[in-house]
Amino acid sequence: MKKITEAIAGLFVLLVAAGFVFFAYEGANIKSSSKNYPLIAKFSQADGITIGTDVRISGVKVGHVEKEYLDMSSFRAVVEISLDPAIKLPADSSIQIVSDGLLGGKYLSIGIGSDDKILASGGEIQYTQSSVNLEALIGKMIFSNPDHAAK
Repeated sequence: MKKITEAIAGLFVLLVAAGFVFFAYEGANIKSSSKNYPLIAKFSQADGITIGTDVRISGVKVGHVEKEYLDMSSFRAVVEISLDPAIKLPADSSIQIVSDGLLGGKYLSIGIGSDDKILASGGEIQYTQSSVNLEALIGKMIFSNPDHAAK
């Protein structure tokens, strides 16, 4: 009787664990990248961007970062993104790294262009704007103050 009770308890624990894995997978919104619209963008600085970072258009999530690496010839950060296949971007669209509030994380924001030509799957977004380093801006403000420099 004790072995049956332990077996039932073990089966229950396994079912609960499987339920957690299922809900975590569904909550992560992981989709097959073969169905998505892949693009790349090159940034001089990609601070705060990691795999899984949101890609948004007008504040609405339309994709995520798939991969990031360093281009060894130009020493620029290459970010591969995956967008919803229903979205087709004009060739002159832009992408920038934006902060989600003063202390929030960062995400990629796409500005829609007006070109008639559409970026092909796997194409490169040419117009990029890197992240702004808040610490560097504060440092410039403090140390470039004319009143401070005169003393």
